[in-house]
Amino acid sequence: MLIGFAVGLTVRHLAWKGVAVSLAVVAPQNLVIVPALAIASVSAIRFAYYVGRERLFLGRGRLLPPLASHTGTSAALFIVLGIAAMWEAFVVPHLISSLSDWL
Repeated sequence: MLIGFAVGLTVRHLAWKGVAVSLAVVAPQNLVIVPALAIASVSAIRFAYYVGRERLFLGRGRLLPPLASHTGTSAALFIVLGIAAMWEAFVVPHLISSLSDWL
């Protein structure tokens, strides 16, 4: 919702230049963040499904392999999201300052 508001306000005030600013500033990290969150969600759902089906209802199966898989996936995506956050914190301000001359 916040991204939609920021992009909408920028486009409304700057017209086509606002579209360019939004594509340069907002889109790059979101091209990484959205798929990373989707993958993390699928991993969590798979783990919860395994625990519910194999461990609770059937009373069999080992917990460590799915837990290790989910933990590894979460750790890798945490690193990816950290890189995206660093991009947004350190690169985007320079992009905005260089685009402000163009506006």
